[in-house]
Amino acid sequence: MALTTLLGNQIAGTLFASAPLQLLSLQVALLKSVPDSSGSGIEVSGGSYAHAQCSPGSHWNIGTNADGKVEVSNLVPISFPSPTNDWGVIAGALLLDSVGNPLVLITLSQPVSVDEGDNQPAFAAGTLTFIFE
Repeated sequence: MALTTLLGNQIAGTLFASAPLQLLSLQVALLKSVPDSSGSGIEVSGGSYAHAQCSPGSHWNIGTNADGKVEVSNLVPISFPSPTNDWGVIAGALLLDSVGNPLVLITLSQPVSVDEGDNQPAFAAGTLTFIFE
């Protein structure tokens, strides 16, 4: 997990310039490539694909892992529509704000092929984990 430059700037503004950081909703986008620091990557398109909606707040667990680092994970499944065409191999994802600005870069530990007729793709509860280093 890595923060995008945009989120890094927003956090710095919140800490050092009293600029509020307020997220009303979050979305997850699936990518066919690993995103770069700006959040650029090849996003899935077509075949009924849409961003998965997820709420900030009580849908997330925030704790400390065994290494003493802050760890955040989803408490509820984050689901995408069932694919009506092949989406290809998914290698990464992005956590986005409500207007689609990339916030967090996600590289999947194991790329996943999503094909027409597959079950609804989802991150099961506890499987989308961010570790702040």
